[in-house]
Amino acid sequence: MTSPPDALALAVERKLDARVRPLLQIHGGEVTLVSVDDGHVRVRFEGSCVGCPLRPVTLSLTVERELGAVAGVESVSAAGVRVSPHAAARLRAAFADHLEVG
Repeated sequence: MTSPPDALALAVERKLDARVRPLLQIHGGEVTLVSVDDGHVRVRFEGSCVGCPLRPVTLSLTVERELGAVAGVESVSAAGVRVSPHAAARLRAAFADHLEVG
């Protein structure tokens, strides 16, 4: 169930709109904010992202990275997607030279 909008949820939605959704929508994907509870953000992939084997990569390199830059966000997870902290760190390290800063 989605939490009532608050300042953090609104900031997360703005970041999703500005930085995440446009990237996913290029190929028919989408992401929906499910909840924001005590700094823990939960999203759900939709559209062509459903069932895509690269969801863990997208979660680690795009969604977590962008939402983690929002003040107050402590963690990000996605319904139906599991990525160990070790795997996420390895992905970020492997792509560090290719990721846009800012």
